[in-house]
Amino acid sequence: MSTILNKILKRLFYLAIILFTLFLIFVLRAQLIKSSAEINENDLSKTIEKESSSAIASKNESNFSTKLKETLKYEKLFHTNTEFLVPEPLHSPFNPPTIIENISALPIAYGDFDADKYTDIYMLASNGSTVQLLKGHSCVDGRTVLTFFGSRRCLSLMNNFVCHFDRLIYNLVASDFTGNLYQDLLITLKASNDHFYEIVLVKGSNVNSKTIFNCSQRSSVLVRNAISEPFILDYNGDMISDFIVETQNCSLELHLGGSNDNSLASDSVLCLDQSSIKHLASPHASGFLNLNSHLDDMTPDLFINGQNSFDYIYNIPGRGFIEKRSFNFPPVPKRGQSAFVDINYDGRMEHLVPVCLDSQSFNTCKQPDLMVLNEDSGDWIPVLNRSLPLGASFNRSFSFAYVENVFGYINLAITLHIVDINYDGYPDFATVLLDTQTKATLGAIFLNKEDNSTAFGRIFELHWISDNDTDQDVVMVSMFDIYNNGRSNLLLAKRNRTDSKQITLKPYDYYAEKSLYFSFLRINIISGLCSDKSIKHSCPGHLAFGSTPPGVSVCFDGPFGGEQSCSVQMAQSAHFAMQPPYMIFGLGDTLNVVNGLKVAIANGNTSKHVRQWNEIIPGSKLVIIPYQPGLTDNWELRVFINMSIYSLVALLFLFALSVLLTLAILILHFKEKIEDRVDNQQYRNAWL
Repeated sequence: MSTILNKILKRLFYLAIILFTLFLIFVLRAQLIKSSAEINENDLSKTIEKESSSAIASKNESNFSTKLKETLKYEKLFHTNTEFLVPEPLHSPFNPPTIIENISALPIAYGDFDADKYTDIYMLASNGSTVQLLKGHSCVDGRTVLTFFGSRRCLSLMNNFVCHFDRLIYNLVASDFTGNLYQDLLITLKASNDHFYEIVLVKGSNVNSKTIFNCSQRSSVLVRNAISEPFILDYNGDMISDFIVETQNCSLELHLGGSNDNSLASDSVLCLDQSSIKHLASPHASGFLNLNSHLDDMTPDLFINGQNSFDYIYNIPGRGFIEKRSFNFPPVPKRGQSAFVDINYDGRMEHLVPVCLDSQSFNTCKQPDLMVLNEDSGDWIPVLNRSLPLGASFNRSFSFAYVENVFGYINLAITLHIVDINYDGYPDFATVLLDTQTKATLGAIFLNKEDNSTAFGRIFELHWISDNDTDQDVVMVSMFDIYNNGRSNLLLAKRNRTDSKQITLKPYDYYAEKSLYFSFLRINIISGLCSDKSIKHSCPGHLAFGSTPPGVSVCFDGPFGGEQSCSVQMAQSAHFAMQPPYMIFGLGDTLNVVNGLKVAIANGNTSKHVRQWNEIIPGSKLVIIPYQPGLTDNWELRVFINMSIYSLVALLFLFALSVLLTLAILILHFKEKIEDRVDNQQYRNAWL
């Protein structure tokens, strides 16, 4: 018996050694794959320079561009260089795919229709007179399987959600304007022969525990003589969205959201005089975000976008919006929409503008560029890689695309959709480019790379275009987390070449199921008007209800000392801004916990509302409920961990090892009992 037990123990020991060896091989293999992808940046720059000079000497641009594309396959992360995979078409998240991909509707805004924490898409349909909803949810189509990242998510068309208007729709903003915790729709309308916009509010409500919009009983028109599209903010810090619009009577007319009667009252309209801007630009990119360094106050300020200049109106804690600073836009013939991004990990949102240096039209532009404002000097600094003309690495000539006449009346301004595509901690962006030779419009990705020759130490470089025949004639790109797993995906809206009013949708993923190693933080702050932990102010759902308030700032400490990465939730909302209701931060391949996570919400004219958390687990989705807004110690943090395959393999190994150790202990215990029994028997035989 003892011999048999010894054999079993030896086999268990060998099996444990084999499992441990396999685990080590798995980890080492992952590191070797990552190491094989590393390219020394100095060697990369030398290779580019060498190939550039040889290409000029031989005038063989084709060979040069091919080698250039080969050298630009990888991007440096925090600690190592990890491969940046080429985007690939997704297994369609649409349900059913054939109906929705050919929906002939244009995305107009992201939102969370029913506060289930899945992203929904509001769509502009019927040639611009109808709003439809693509609702995000868990797939239940029979093909769904659980993956390492959780169950698949789908987008399905809600057939019972149709808002039809007798005028053309120009803009839609989804937020809570009435203070009833449900998402409302602020819609901008205009008839083809009118000079002014009309702004109407479609209220959200709850019927039988379901969120509904009753478009047939929409409220009366809020504004009849608007000259611009509105942008949202939280001016008085009550966690209820307000909006500013230019009207015939006031250059900055503020409409405060209702907090008592769940409506927007006429006496809650103010004409702001803090800005020197007489008229908003058309289109404009005015917004609500923190324009100071994170070291100052983190409170959201106002960006007022004029025609040739703009104002920063700072919110001074305890005093309100009283301090103003004016700047001029770069002196260029043509420019696109302003974007705000912390491009260099310094805790300040930089002002980024796409421009054309040589033409009054982007359609004929040969010198497109990107410029960033240096607030200290007021100078505009170029941050687009101009070592080669834009598109030379693809044997093309590109400019930024100003898309006209979608549905016959919508002009889509040049908009930079900011997101950290490769999760290296430095935000990149996606936009639409125009091939100046063929006039095709393409989706494009620009990566944020290190470059010590610029004042900001970073530069943007074109990395990918939707270059196949089926993905040309792109009218819009946008970024959002389709599968609710912390990965940002690209959504292309394409126009049919034969029927310009036919719109199709196509999603792209950058990592698919190939590269599973990255860390991120996805952060969603919702209005703190209720809490499921409060009896008096309880929420209708099991997780705290509420919509996404604009202008919330989030910063956290970087992996090295003295660094801060910052972003803003829904900073801009006019002219198809298409900003998702959450923020996604890339963390590179760091496995350390995140410290110094600071969240600041709008505070009106009171003291600043900032709360800090430490030791946040990478790969988490965070939902923050600032209830009650003025009592930061009561704010709630909900953490949803998104486990990677590495974590699961490690857990599987630990589980298997635990089972083996438990078996070994039980066998040893059983063996010891047998030996004790034998010893007792021998003792009895010897003495009795």
